[in-house]
Amino acid sequence: MPHSTDAKLNKPMADETRPLRFDIHVHYLDEPSADNGVVVGPKQRLHPFTLFMRGIRFLTCAKPFPEILARELDSPMLDRAVILAMDGCYRNGKLDRKNTAYYVPNALVADFCGRHPKALLGASINPMRCDAMDELERVAVMGTVLIKWLPYSQGFDPSEAAIKPFYRRLAQLRIPLLIHTGPEYSLISNPPRLSDTSVLIPALDEGVTVIAAHSSLPDSVFSRSKAEFKRFRVLLDRFPNLYGDTAALFGASRVRQMDLLLKDDMVRSRVLNGSDYPIPQLWRLAGGKINREVRRTVSAQKNYFSREYLLKKELGLEESFVRPATVLRLPSDSPKGDIERGLNA
Repeated sequence: MPHSTDAKLNKPMADETRPLRFDIHVHYLDEPSADNGVVVGPKQRLHPFTLFMRGIRFLTCAKPFPEILARELDSPMLDRAVILAMDGCYRNGKLDRKNTAYYVPNALVADFCGRHPKALLGASINPMRCDAMDELERVAVMGTVLIKWLPYSQGFDPSEAAIKPFYRRLAQLRIPLLIHTGPEYSLISNPPRLSDTSVLIPALDEGVTVIAAHSSLPDSVFSRSKAEFKRFRVLLDRFPNLYGDTAALFGASRVRQMDLLLKDDMVRSRVLNGSDYPIPQLWRLAGGKINREVRRTVSAQKNYFSREYLLKKELGLEESFVRPATVLRLPSDSPKGDIERGLNA
């Protein structure tokens, strides 16, 4: 069901004088049911991350995920959130349930976005599905503001020639592509090279606006090689249509590597805010980067997105919250000045 992105961009918030703040990387998770079409593959069901998240839900007696997400989005420090669908693996153009990690349908996320004033659709389309081009047209009509890819989990190589028409249509529609880069431990995966920075180049060459999820930051736990981040830095100089995001900056695998991003002015000027919700925030591992007063404030703050804003503001990343207004595929018929500046009408 299409949702009105126009109305959301013009809907007044608590403070009408400041730019809109965005989070471009919010996951929609739910348990499979006959009604929602969600698939959790047999391998993913036994994955430590899946068991961990289900354990948290059991221990906290949590409500269904959509209710939890809706409550978290009530943060007064966040105005818009891109809610991400997730496509699966495909074989011969059809969904391969056995090798799929998660499948969260675009229509399900669009329905949630249609019912929440802050939520914007971030569709996911595996270009190997037989109806990929048709699905792209469908989600464009739905109002998607980007397309999310996880090649290493969805099992395709972005350099395949068959994907070129998909890239070209994305460029025509001016829909950005959010592509996972760097290490990943929460999903079953295919060859690690499918999360290398090089996966960004084919889309960039075709003129697509590309957002490197996690900005190719290295792992803090198992491998600390900075090679992929250095390649990302080179690509930023080469492609003006390339951006990064700050997703999972406080996650276990990246929190100790954030200086690579924070100390590089070029990278800081090209990153968009993303949280990777509901990934746990291990911000205490950031050490002295967060001063004592902010630590006390964050410790007392119960809302996930409010914590994210307070922490990143302290790190000097406040501009990353407003920059998405100039990058995402937002309605061309909204007031031009408001879209460019991200201001409430």
